[in-house]
Amino acid sequence: MPEISPVLKLGRNITLFPVIHGSGDFAVEVRRLMLSQRFDCLAVPLPPSFQAAVESAVDHLPSITVVSQKELFTWHPDVTVDEDEDEDVDESDLPELWKSGRVTYVPIDPCQPVIAALRIAVQERMTRAFIENETDEYQPRAVVLPDPYALKRVSPEQFAA
Repeated sequence: MPEISPVLKLGRNITLFPVIHGSGDFAVEVRRLMLSQRFDCLAVPLPPSFQAAVESAVDHLPSITVVSQKELFTWHPDVTVDEDEDEDVDESDLPELWKSGRVTYVPIDPCQPVIAALRIAVQERMTRAFIENETDEYQPRAVVLPDPYALKRVSPEQFAA
């Protein structure tokens, strides 16, 4: 097994592999890394509420699917909620300002690096932990990233630097 670069290590037991979502080039690199090393667990950057549906959809690959969840609550400073209450909430009982037609979705596509990693983890019977925080409303961030095509010429470590 080739040694993992110290650039991608956080201590002795944690490997971090930054990816660009939607990049087939990164999906290939993730696959190469996952199959060349032995890992105990895969940390998936999605909330735990997505785990069952996403892992079920991964079983349908290479067919492309989507997993979606309706955003039920929209935060408002004048409204509080008792977190100890039963999670099964009837939407008709909610104040109007909590109702939302927004949906959060995850594309289940073999060219998604996170999905490629998850697919291998499932096949290898590796523990998976969905570690992203649950939020009522996803806030996308605009960032400028380098062209993932560069991975054809440079190592993932160089790309990440």
